Amino acid sequence: MEVFLPLIGAGALWADVRPAVRRVSSLLAAPATPPRAAVEVEIDLTAGKQTAIVGPSGAGKSTLLAAIAHRRPSARGAMADAHIFTASIRDNLSFAGNDLEGAARLVQIDSWIRSLPDGWDTRISAETISGGQRQRLVLARALVGYSPVLLLDEPAEGLEPAQGEKILADVLEATWDRAVVQVTHRLSGLESFDDIVVLEAGKVIQRGSHATLVAEPGYYRDSWEAERLITLAH
Repeated sequence: MEVFLPLIGAGALWADVRPAVRRVSSLLAAPATPPRAAVEVEIDLTAGKQTAIVGPSGAGKSTLLAAIAHRRPSARGAMADAHIFTASIRDNLSFAGNDLEGAARLVQIDSWIRSLPDGWDTRISAETISGGQRQRLVLARALVGYSPVLLLDEPAEGLEPAQGEKILADVLEATWDRAVVQVTHRLSGLESFDDIVVLEAGKVIQRGSHATLVAEPGYYRDSWEAERLITLAH
């Protein structure tokens, strides 16, 4: 009996880790993605600098962000394809650092966590939470602990626009002492950024502050005006 008793615990553990094993196996079995062409753009990663990368789909925005992450391994990020583990909320965040409560408050997910029967110990997976909850958990994970460079890939995706703008404004204020590089298709909220890089087909077609870019013809001003019209229509 002493020999076989550990098998009971092993069976329970296997039930917990099986979804993660399936995901890893599917990733290993998937065909390799052809490497994308490099996007060569100099980004100022001085502490306190905020840079936005915008442009149409397929312009190379996420490729550029991945290149920065490769050059700066110490950078933390909220990437679009970040994974939510089948584990407790605490375990999903705690491996990145200790200030879980502060990060949860900053991304407005603390009240949801408190409302759950098991709170921080509630087990979740990508299938059991909404897109907005997932997005905020991924963003909170990037904020737990400290890194001099913060990379944000569409951090407000899946959030109601007003809520997304408020969260991002709070995040930027809280990370004033870091270099922040944000990929986004939303132009609202970029007025305070030091540098805005507009990409198309992997090339820089415009660059400058918000005030500079809305004053000149081109992709940025056209997109800004279209976004304002949509906002007014709602």
